[in-house]
Amino acid sequence: MAANPSIISHYTLLLRTGTDPLWIRLRQLFEQRGIDPATCMLAASLSGEAAFSSPYEYGVLVTPDCRVFQYGLDLGDDDMKSVLLSEWKDITDFYADTGYEDNVTTALAMLDD
Repeated sequence: MAANPSIISHYTLLLRTGTDPLWIRLRQLFEQRGIDPATCMLAASLSGEAAFSSPYEYGVLVTPDCRVFQYGLDLGDDDMKSVLLSEWKDITDFYADTGYEDNVTTALAMLDD
């Protein structure tokens, strides 16, 4: 299924400018990893609880230097300071095998625009 550029744009805008505490915290966590959220594309953003013991966010981030990261965010409780990256994986070399190839390819093209 082809990726929808408008959804990628929407999530990227939320990542860069969102005022919800979760988006602010996500920016902080990326910055701690040396990633500037203002220059990245959020190729995928999903949430769910079913397979996890607590609320969880999952996503795929594409950086201007064409690196691709898969992240997991354990939401824990309502205290945003307790929200941590529970997963951080560089999938640059094998993103095509993750099921997000179309999203990443679209995000990479959007970075070039």
